[in-house]
Amino acid sequence: MRYNMKTTIWHKKTIEEYLTALGSKSETPAGGVQAAFIGAQACAMACMSVQFTLSNKKYNDLHPKAALWLETLQLAQSTMLDLMQKDSRCFTKAMEIWRLPKETENRKEKMQEGFRLALHAPKLMVQTMINMYPIFKEIILEGNVNLVSDSLIAGECAVTATISALLNVKINTIYISDNCEKEKLQAAIIDGEKQAEQFSIFLKKQRETRFR
Repeated sequence: MRYNMKTTIWHKKTIEEYLTALGSKSETPAGGVQAAFIGAQACAMACMSVQFTLSNKKYNDLHPKAALWLETLQLAQSTMLDLMQKDSRCFTKAMEIWRLPKETENRKEKMQEGFRLALHAPKLMVQTMINMYPIFKEIILEGNVNLVSDSLIAGECAVTATISALLNVKINTIYISDNCEKEKLQAAIIDGEKQAEQFSIFLKKQRETRFR
């Protein structure tokens, strides 16, 4: 089945339809859309852990804080689903630009516009996930202990989403011609990788101490 890449809303497709499209030769969905999807899954997994914290009287004192966790996670999940669509549309537009004939007027400038379009959604994905790291940590440390494995899975998905989005930022940053802009992007990449690594180390320590 062929989809209209400009109008298809990927997160409203069935899982099977989405995976079929992801595994096809279509331009999108691809790495950027998948990064956002993994991020949305991370938030959903964390929501489940929080729901079981809110429904357990043992955690009554934590309920006000857990309610804020849930609200923030649901907002982040919605953001990541929106970014699936934004990335698909931006990448489709970028591909149209990159296919312009070589004799096109101001082609180099337009090519740069294409790379900036391809960068847009992944940058937002990275920031969204990194902003959620503190909440993922709190859920793992304070939330319902019976859901700790699910909370850790959510954290691992968050790291994967971050790294995946960063890869999409990296590949397009290579082609940015403005040195000042490129340096800022490279600095942001280094910072994102550092924060993802620190969170990954935290998750590893939790795995080692919780499952002895």
